[in-house]
Order: sequence, then structure tokens, then C-alpha cells
Amino acid sequence: MSHSLAFDTARYRATIKGVLGGLIPVGTNVALFDFPNYSNVGDSMIWLGQERYLREVAHARVIAVKDFGNERMRFPRLDPSAIILFQGGGNTGDLWPQFQELREAAVRFYPDNRIIQMPQSIYFENPENFQRARNVYNSHGDFHFMARDEVSLELAKQLHDGESTLCPDMALFLDPMPGTIEPTVDILGLLRDDKEKNPGARSKPTPERIEACDWIEEDITVTMKFAARLRSLQNRAGIESRNFFRLKHLLYNRVARNRLLRGREILSRGKVVVTDRLHAHILCSLMGIPHVVLDNSYGKISGLMRTWETGKGLAETASDINEALDKAEALLA
Repeated sequence: MSHSLAFDTARYRATIKGVLGGLIPVGTNVALFDFPNYSNVGDSMIWLGQERYLREVAHARVIAVKDFGNERMRFPRLDPSAIILFQGGGNTGDLWPQFQELREAAVRFYPDNRIIQMPQSIYFENPENFQRARNVYNSHGDFHFMARDEVSLELAKQLHDGESTLCPDMALFLDPMPGTIEPTVDILGLLRDDKEKNPGARSKPTPERIEACDWIEEDITVTMKFAARLRSLQNRAGIESRNFFRLKHLLYNRVARNRLLRGREILSRGKVVVTDRLHAHILCSLMGIPHVVLDNSYGKISGLMRTWETGKGLAETASDINEALDKAEALLA
């Protein structure tokens, strides 16, 4: 079984252009916050989709790049005309608090800059954390939330009184892409093992039916080492020169592209894929790989699929791992 590129992202790109075009003027200066400086392939896909939009549509000038979770680095000084973008990895909420802490601190620190939360899901377990975030967002006069599914859009309208808009995930601004190798495994399971894992996916499938893995482990490359040294130097010296940020931006884009390539290499191995990762679903769709989707713990994958019909013709859904395997075997046949 070879994969075919059957997934058309044109309508997603058109929607993204329509939503962001009125918020990010052509040629504007932007500061990019939350670079996903960790191994999860999906967040690098989001970053690369955002990069493509900024380069090809907005023709934006990137004047600063702020790392995810890099709390020792002070916030860069920005002219009030610069627009701050929070990338759409993680989620808005308290499931991954280090993301939320950075965003709320930035909203407080930059009261005069337009801030855009790029398309993202919302999930809070603690009502007190929801209220704190609401207070912070409502203290800002030019904060805009892009929700990537209809459930999150309704939560966004409760979370702050400013503008909330439905917008596809930025990974959907990428083009369809081929696999890197011919498939070598009948059913590949790309399955998470963290706090977002769906209880229905917790039982261990037999290795005879599926080869299971994840995409959060990676080898450290020379580019990653160089980027880490730059980040360490910036932490120690507080460097904010435009040329320094330009070099950091170029390196980080290369790191993200390498992570996407690693994700493609992993998924290419399966004739059919079973996954409970949102961006494995999106990447399988971009690569034309038939796949079965298990939802994550709070429904963000099903929310995206219902809202945008992603994976149409390529993806089946299942409520537990055994149903997923049955459907994967049917797809093989």
C-alpha cells in the first residue's frame, strides 16, 4: 500500500487569510512568543504553518523570538506598533501551566501592543485558574483569541470580552507532502502517554496487531546545540539586537523543519496509522495516510474534526484501542 496525496488544504488557507488579514497588516513588525523548543512534532508543525503565513501572506518582519518556558530571559523591549503572536501549541488552560503562565505574564507586560493568540484549544480544570486568566485577558485592550474549534470558541467568549474568532489550526496552512519511505508496517500506532491520553486508549494493544511508538523522543542535532548556546548566551547577557534575533529565528525554523521531517519519517512507516495526537491526524491527512483517530482526554481532536472536517476520506474515529485496531485492519483490507 502506497500513500496518496488526497488532502486539499486550500480552503483552510483561505479561511486563515480571511481571519488574520485584518489583524496583521502587511509588512508589520511581529514578535513571536512560545517557540516550541521541545521535541513534540505537532507544535513545530504549528510554528511552520505560522511561519509560512507570515512570510508569504503578511510579509511580516520578525523582530523578536521568545522561547517557550524560558523564564530567565526577560521580555524583549518592543515598540507599541509591534504585534505579539502566541503560537498555538499546548493549550490555553491549566493542563500545561507553563504555557499559560508565560502568556499571562506577557499580556500584563505589554499593555500597549496588539496580542494575538494564534488558533488554539481551551481547557481549564480549575475554575479559579479560568477566572485569573479572564481577569488578565480583560485587562488588555487589544487582545485577540483565535479558537480552532467551535467548543473552544464558546469558551473564548466566556474567557474574555474582546474579539474571539474561529480559525483553523496553523498546521493546516502547510501544503500536502509525500511520505519519506515506502510503508514497512501494517498498522503503526502513534500514541501518547501523558496527561492528555484518552482513558479508552490506555489498554495496551498486543504487539502482533500494532507497532506502537510516540514522537516525543529525538536525537540532539548540531543545529539544536547551536540554538541552545545562543539561548544560553541571550539569558546571560540579555542580548536584544535585531541581528541576534534574526539568527535565532533562522536556527529555530531549521529545528522545527527537522522535527517535522522526523514526524514524516515515523508516520511513513505505517500503511495505516492509529493515533490520539491531534497533529499526527493532521500530518497523516497532509501525507495521504489512512488513519484511525482516538480522541485525547478533553476532546480537542474530535472538536477540530467536527469543525473543519479534517481527514475527510482518510480518517476513521474510534472510542477505544480495540475498536481502533478493528477499523485499522478494515482499512488495510
